[in-house]
Amino acid sequence: MLKVRSAQLVKSKLLFVITLVSAHSFASAAFASTAAAGPDFSWPAANVAALPDAPTPQSTQQTPPPPQTTPSSQNAAQQVGNAVQQAGSAVQQAGSNAMNSVSNTANMVANRSLTFGERVLDEVDAGYLGYRGKWDVTVFRGEHAKPYTKLDKIDYAGHEEWSPLTIFEASYSAGYEQLRDATPHYGHDKGAYGERLGAAAFRQGAYRLFGDGIFPALLHEDPRYYRVARGSLWYRSSHSVLQVVVNHRDDGSVGPNYSTVAGELVSNSLPLTFYPSGDVHTSTVVRGVAFSLLDDAALKLFREFLPDTLRFAKLVPQAL
Repeated sequence: MLKVRSAQLVKSKLLFVITLVSAHSFASAAFASTAAAGPDFSWPAANVAALPDAPTPQSTQQTPPPPQTTPSSQNAAQQVGNAVQQAGSAVQQAGSNAMNSVSNTANMVANRSLTFGERVLDEVDAGYLGYRGKWDVTVFRGEHAKPYTKLDKIDYAGHEEWSPLTIFEASYSAGYEQLRDATPHYGHDKGAYGERLGAAAFRQGAYRLFGDGIFPALLHEDPRYYRVARGSLWYRSSHSVLQVVVNHRDDGSVGPNYSTVAGELVSNSLPLTFYPSGDVHTSTVVRGVAFSLLDDAALKLFREFLPDTLRFAKLVPQAL
């Protein structure tokens, strides 16, 4: 029974394959005859002439109208443009100023015939005051100080008279004399301190006028202090104190400091006109001049080592 069904299945499959092969052969023959006959797919000429022209296709999208500019929008656009132009000019000016500043600083450093270590000291020294002005007391190492005219020296004396350091010197001197009951002998009460303070202020003012103004103008001497800045402690200290009796001239040379000595003589002689009668004698003047010169030496040491002290305390830049 199983064999009969298998035979029938094989027979049916063979018939199906024969049928597919016959259908394929018939289709191939029909396609070949049609291609040989050359079917005409063209329209007759009469039909072509009778056809109307095809209409030109039109786009359904409409072109939007150009935007209309109102006066307010025009003004706003103009303001924005002006603001942008001004901002550009400001940036250009700021850049130009910055380049000029850098160029000036480079030229200033290049003009100094200094080693790197000296330049660092000079620039730090100049920075500890924040600026360098015409009436600065100290001339730093390597700085090309412009000589004072005669009127400049009188103005310099006036600036020195109103400096905080001068006021401190007068107060300190009056306090020391009050504590020791030194010359001038006004006593120990509060009124005595006021009289001593007035006398000390008079001496300071007289010295500033003559020692820093009149005598330097007449003798062509420079009343400013020239800082040493480099060398050993002894070298700097000795050269600093030496400027009490040796100073610079307007032409750049060095010579005896006549202005300081003469100024101290005048400033210690004039107070004899109002000192107590017991203090009016030559020894008062000599002693006053000696103490004033020592005070001047201490002040020059202070100006010499103040930048180092500030640098050690990290109150100014250590290097640039």
